[in-house]
Amino acid sequence: LVTGLVPEELLPLLLKEAAVDNAEEDSESSQCVREPCGLDGVCIPMPDDKYVCLCQNRVIAAKSCDEARRDPCAPHNPCRNGRCISNERGGFQCKCRAGWTGRRCDQGT
Repeated sequence: LVTGLVPEELLPLLLKEAAVDNAEEDSESSQCVREPCGLDGVCIPMPDDKYVCLCQNRVIAAKSCDEARRDPCAPHNPCRNGRCISNERGGFQCKCRAGWTGRRCDQGT
């Protein structure tokens, strides 16, 4: 599950905050110790022993950057006027906003 793109202007702040949090984090209890994001991602600890990955192209992933690369909804949402929902088979479905229809939510109703 990819959670979204980080606005470019927020990247430096997010990375700085992640570095501070990682420095303060108890290394034995942090999920980031396992390096779940892979070589091309930065693990950011979250509350309740969770984490998110900041991956290349400003993608935030819930599990790993490898997963984010395989996700048809990232880094760009193929649904023009709706939300992209990826499935286990590597495909996707668009959940269109009101007033839109079509496979990619690109047809007005």
